[in-house]
This record gives sequence, C-alpha cells and structure tokens, in this order.
Amino acid sequence: MKEEQLRLSIGSLLHDIGKIVYSGDGKQRNPSRAGAELLKRLQPSLDSGILDCVFSHDREMLRDSELEQDNPAYLCCLAKQVAAAVDRRKGGEREEEFDQSLPLRSIFNRLNGKNGNAHYERVLLNPKAGIPYPTEEAFRSDAGFFQEAEGRLERVLKDFTLSEEYLYSLLSVLEEILSYLPLDTKKREDTDISLYDHVKMTAAVAECLFQALESRGIRDYRSYVLEQEERAWEDRNFLLFSMDVSGIQDFIYTISSEGALKGLRARSFYLELLMEHVIDEMLQRLSLSRSVLIYAGGGHSYLLLPNTEQCKKELNELQKELNHWFMEQFGVALYMACGYAECSAKQLRNEPDGAYRVMFLQLSREISEQKSHRYTVSDILSLNRQKRRGERECEICRRMEKLDDHGHCPICRALLGMSNKILEEEYFLIFREDVPYPDALPLPYGKALVAGSREFLEREKCRDGYIRSYRKNQIQVQKDVTAKLWVGDYHSKDTFEDLAKEAEGIERIAVFRGDVDNLGHSFVNGFHSEELGSRYETLSRTAALSRQLSLFFKCEVNRILEEGSSDSLKCRKRKKREEKRRDVSIVYSGGDDIFLVGAWNDVLEASIDIHTAFLRFTEGSLSLSGGIGIYRPGYPINRIALETAELEDYAKRAADPGSAGKGAGKREKNALTLFEEEGRYFWEDFTGSVLGEKYRKIEEYFSLTKNHGKAFLYHILELLRSEDRINRARFVYFLSRMEPEEGEGAEEAEAYRSFSGEMYRWIGEREDRRQLITAICLYIYRSREREERNGGYENE
Repeated sequence: MKEEQLRLSIGSLLHDIGKIVYSGDGKQRNPSRAGAELLKRLQPSLDSGILDCVFSHDREMLRDSELEQDNPAYLCCLAKQVAAAVDRRKGGEREEEFDQSLPLRSIFNRLNGKNGNAHYERVLLNPKAGIPYPTEEAFRSDAGFFQEAEGRLERVLKDFTLSEEYLYSLLSVLEEILSYLPLDTKKREDTDISLYDHVKMTAAVAECLFQALESRGIRDYRSYVLEQEERAWEDRNFLLFSMDVSGIQDFIYTISSEGALKGLRARSFYLELLMEHVIDEMLQRLSLSRSVLIYAGGGHSYLLLPNTEQCKKELNELQKELNHWFMEQFGVALYMACGYAECSAKQLRNEPDGAYRVMFLQLSREISEQKSHRYTVSDILSLNRQKRRGERECEICRRMEKLDDHGHCPICRALLGMSNKILEEEYFLIFREDVPYPDALPLPYGKALVAGSREFLEREKCRDGYIRSYRKNQIQVQKDVTAKLWVGDYHSKDTFEDLAKEAEGIERIAVFRGDVDNLGHSFVNGFHSEELGSRYETLSRTAALSRQLSLFFKCEVNRILEEGSSDSLKCRKRKKREEKRRDVSIVYSGGDDIFLVGAWNDVLEASIDIHTAFLRFTEGSLSLSGGIGIYRPGYPINRIALETAELEDYAKRAADPGSAGKGAGKREKNALTLFEEEGRYFWEDFTGSVLGEKYRKIEEYFSLTKNHGKAFLYHILELLRSEDRINRARFVYFLSRMEPEEGEGAEEAEAYRSFSGEMYRWIGEREDRRQLITAICLYIYRSREREERNGGYENE
C-alpha cells in the first residue's frame, strides 16, 4: 500500500477520535480540535497528513484552509459524508458539539418494521465478558469509560509507524473503544450507528476513492471534492463486491464417523480460516486494508472495492486461481462464485430511491448465474484428465488419494492434527507452502496454515516464508497480527460417545441446526419503512447489522453455552447440581447459523437459550428457526447432517393464520422441528404449551407418585397416537385406573385430579394431543434407564 493511501486510511480511522475526549460536562464542543490536540499530546511525531484529516475533515473548514490540493483531508471529508450517507452539516454549518451523555441506540430499533427505543450500555467491547444487549433502562454516562478509552488509544499511538501492520492494530483498538459510542448526537433518532462502524466505513470509502481517482490521474482533490461536488457524488468510483462458496455443507459433513466430532470442528474451522485467507490475499493484491470488508461468514462475504480496471482484472484472476486450486484439491466439492456492481457515492446513499436494493439484487443475480454455469469446457477437460493420486479411498473423506498407514489422505491427516490445536492454540500463522512444517494445512495461492502459541509466533515470524497471522477470540491484536478471528469454539467433550454418556436418561446425542430467518431480505430491505421510506437504507447500517450478528454467533454463543439458563426438562432438579455448563460442542457457529452437537437434553435446552437470547439481542426484529435430531453416537454423521438440515428446512416452512390469541397477524418461520415433522412448533408454543404446560404437568405428577412406572406412559402414548374413538375411550378408562386408592394420601389424590383433568381436556383437541405426545416422549427420554429399550422417536 502506498504511503499516501496509508496516511489517508489512518487519518480516516482517526478523524472523529476527538469524541472520546471527556469534556467534564459531557458536551464535546469541537471534536475536531479536541482530537487533533489529543493526538499531538499522545504522539508528537504523528504524520501531519493524518492530523489534517482529524482537524480539517469538515467541508467549510476545508474551504477556508490553505491545505495543498492533494492533501488527504479532502478525500477524508468526502468519504466521511458518503459513509454517514447524509451530510450532517448542511447550509454552511460548522461542526456542532458532540453530546457525550447520549447512548448508542440499537441497530435493531428500526429493522423489519420495528420502532424500538432501546440503547446499549457504554462499555469497551470485550466479548469474553459478554456483549451488551439492547435495553430501555435509564442510561448513565460514565467519565471512566472515556478515560479508559483514551488510555487504550495512548498505548497504540506510542507504537505509531506509517505501515499496514500498524493500521491493523489501530483498527482493532478502535473496535474495542468505539463500538458502543454513537456516531452523531445531533438527532436522537439517528444515533444507531456506532462511531467504530462509521470510521471503518469512512476509511473504506477513502481507500476506494484514492485508487479510483489515481487510476484516472486525478490528484487535485480540493477541486474534485469542493468545486466538483456533483461529479464526485455521481462518478462510479466503487464496486460493491460479493463472493460465495458453494459445497461447504457437503465438505464438512461428508466424512466417516471415525473421530467425527474432532473432524467436524477441524473442517469447519479450516474453511472459515481459508475464507479469511482468501480475503487477505485479495486485499494484499489490491493494496487495500480490512476496512473495506463489510461482512464475512459462512462462506459469504461483501466488500467495498475501487472501480478500476486493475481491480477487476485482479478479481478475475483471484477467482480463477481459487477455483483451479479447489478442483486440484477437492474436485468439484467446492466452488467460489463472485459478482460486483459498479456504483457511485450517490447510489451508496440510496439515491435515487431503491438504488441500494438494486445493487444487491444485481450481485445476487450474478452469483446465481455463475453457480449455474460453474465450469468452462477447458475446466471439465482438465478434471477428466486429472490422474488419481492414489488407488485407495480415504477412510474419513472417501476421496481416492495417496494414503498414510492409517488410511488417511494428506488433508484429513493434517486436519486430525489440527483438531486439538483449534481449541488449544491462540495463533494461526500463514506461510509459503514450501516452508516445511509437519501437518501444515494447504491453502490457496501457494500458502499453508500452521497453529501455535505466542512463543511460536515470536520465533517463526522472522522466518523466511512467513506471510501473516491471526489471533483467536481476543479483542486486542499486536502489530504483527493481521486480524483477530472470532470463533464459536465452546466444547464439552471430544467424542459423540462421551457426550452421550453425559445425557440425562436415554444415552443419546442430539444435533441442533439453526439459521436466521429471512436474513437476505433484512440486509437488502430491512431498513425500509412506509413511514420513512429508504432513509435508513445505508451501507453503514448493513455493516453494523452484520457485525452485530457475527458478534452474537461467534462470541456471545460461547457465553450462552457456558452459562446455560433454561431447565425446562428439570434435569438440574433431578441431579441436584448447580452446574450450568452445557454438555455440547459447537461444530460451527457463524454469521447467521449454528450447528451444535451434545447430550440430547443439553442440546434441547441450549437451543432454547440461544433462541431466547437471540430474540432479546435483536429486539425481536429477527427470528431463528432450526431442527433437532436425536441419535445413537455411532449413527453416520453425513446422515445426521442431512436429516437435521431437512428438519431445519421444515421449520422454516412453518406458517399459520393464527396469532397465538394476540391479534398479531399471521405467524411464519420462527419455529423448531423436534425429531420429526410432527414435532414442528413455533418456539413460543414449544416452550409454553409443550414444555411449560404439558411436560411440566407430567413431570410434576410422576415425580410425586410411585405407583405408576413408565409402562403407563408408553401405554398412554400408544393410545394418543391413534385417532380411533375406541382408543379414546380406552384412554379415559386407562386414566381412571390410575386413580389412587383411599388412604394413599391427600396430596397424591389432588395431584391425580389435576393430572387427569388436564389429560381429559387435552385429548379432546388435536393440537393439544400432538403437543402431549411430544411432551410424553421427552419425559420418557429423560426418565429412561440406560438398559431400557425405547419406543419413541430416536434413530436406532
């Protein structure tokens, strides 16, 4: 990256830093001046071009300045306006005061038709301590926050160098200190963009402007920004770029059951890091920073790039190289589709109305077109000419390869070696592929992946062939680390068998697959409303939304599983334990979906915890649907993945015309399919009617009475599953036989009256009967002794 671009990028990241300078009365009257003074005090040798971006990024100040025509402050000014999507100081206004007493409002307040009024507590971002949830409680501004933020900034400024390494460490610190500080306080209803999301987007726009203008030989930034304002907004200086990897699910789950849990985690993490590597290789070739990355997760990514012929050429070459590498390594299992839409600053501001949505639709069409025409004739001929590298089938992935003595291909062997390190190690290093390391994992573009400790990084980063490194689940990164990786890596046990042994009752594992409903629609149309039109449809809001979702699924989910709260099955009561950690392991948890495996009862409880937390985190503006299957530990993992995917898909098709008695309109999605299609429920019905009502009544009664074993429940279950009137009569007769005899105690008699009364009522309604069947099955699973056979749902 050229020094001029580095100067502009760092200056853009710091342009609003004065808002963290505490002013005593909470009113920062001139953030630009405060920011420049702060930077001069903390780092006297700071580059003058960077200080100009901080002190003179206001349009009217620039008009009055005597800065050189190619000063980066001009591009910073335009980039700031594009990032904010609206010029906040129209009519010649100078910069107004920043009210430090106002909180950051929730990005979910106006998503998908909501009109919320929640805000966030003002804290430093620290996912290990928990992520703030939106709240409507009274906000209290704390001077200690500003002092702590300034201290963090001082530490990073002491190491200032005009380098890409420094830019990445600065980006990390700014995320930590600015994530819960609002961009603007001029209009209270518009304070839902964090200062971090704004400065990061400002830097992205600035870098793109720099390269786009340079490609056309434009160096007079003053004239372009101040005197040719209309042209500056209408020139198509940007590419909204997206890439999407197909085949991820099959790659992860098409393995044998040998060491399946470790293998699943390793393959999932490998693909996640592979995508990060692809992004960084792209940015390196394009001479751009991670500021331009809008979203990455689950094999999808969006970036803002400069609209230059060189950029388009590089993107084309990068895609070709990657897909060629995929074919060499994995045949046709994986494929990368890419697309971009040329756009102007005005279009990024959603002018004309609807322009923003048109860009995303264009991207979607391009990617769909590429997926339907993946390979050229030469690609197909190349695949047919490929020689098998071995004549035996890998015992794990089933590919024909040259195998080791254990029957494993090179990649599966390396993944097995990596599986423990994914959980244990904090640093992941990228080297040239010719650097010899045992069990190094191959990566595209002639690179390889190695995991290690801090000491390993310190020792190996000076080695010839070292490229970059990543740090896992730590908010702060050193100057020699390219980026942090948020990873949902919670785990309890290392094998399916060990997880099954921790189950309550029946010794089975369960798998939960969950996915956010209608997320694509929310990204493209979620901030549009009838009242305000497209006012809130901005790239900054899209970026803020995606970052919040990534924080939830990659960070917060670890804490949710660590501090499990739901006890709907009453397992803690039976075990008489306070232990809250779930006996589950995350296989994958990314931008909008999750795959959990664990002891069957903890998987069910964990799914409730995650759904409850997600609704609270998003203020109900988004929902989550999923499927849960229950299995023997040795059941084939590829079948588990396929069956739970079908359960999840069936949950997403849930719809009814009712409104749960609240007149709220038709319900759709936001559902769980438990074990089979008959077990599909809206979450509120499952937690309220199935668990909170019917399961609870069964558990209360059978925990009190000692006269009736589970044989009674099996018999009731058989009768309930029949629609025959005779069986309904037999059901009533059977219940009457359960009535306690005289002298058995008033408490048991009252419990029977309550239990039988509810049973008589529930058998009369089809939906109640269906819910009762599910509740009885769950109770049988929970109460079953290990040696019993089961007549319920689970796969044998």
